[in-house]
Amino acid sequence: YKSINTKDNKNLEFKKLHNIGNTSVKLNQLEEAKKFYKKALQIKENEEETKKNLELVTKALKKKKQKKDKNNDKKNQNNKNDDNKNKNKKDKDKKNQNNKNDDNKNKNKKDKDKKNQNNKNDDKKNNDNQSKQKNKNKTVQKNEISNLEEKKWLHKLNEEQTPILLQRQKTKNYDNTLKPW
Repeated sequence: YKSINTKDNKNLEFKKLHNIGNTSVKLNQLEEAKKFYKKALQIKENEEETKKNLELVTKALKKKKQKKDKNNDKKNQNNKNDDNKNKNKKDKDKKNQNNKNDDNKNKNKKDKDKKNQNNKNDDKKNNDNQSKQKNKNKTVQKNEISNLEEKKWLHKLNEEQTPILLQRQKTKNYDNTLKPW
């Protein structure tokens, strides 16, 4: 519509602008529709339908703006509430952190005491275990055989061969394809 040249015929120009306004409304381009309706009314001031459409578009724009303002107010209010919540949460977190730090200090002290006690007990156990291990090693050494002796026995086992119990039978008509065993 926009590219159609209707400047010579005012009636066609009016209809074109009015229709472009209607199309803009359907595309939800209310600002653009308002502009085209105003241009159309400059050509024909007394056109009732175009005036009515312009009023409806103007009302719709006002409602849209009011909704936008309400949403902005709600967002601002929510942001303020969130800021307050965040501030309160930070304060609580600081208090909790301080309490945790105190608890950790007490816990660390108790842990150190326990570690010292455990270290003493562990030292005692280690000494006992070392004594037991020494005794065990002595016992195990009696049961172990030397590498040289192990090789000797393995060599003897490998040398021993199982006797062959099956032997080939010799026949008069020996066939190479058959191998009787």
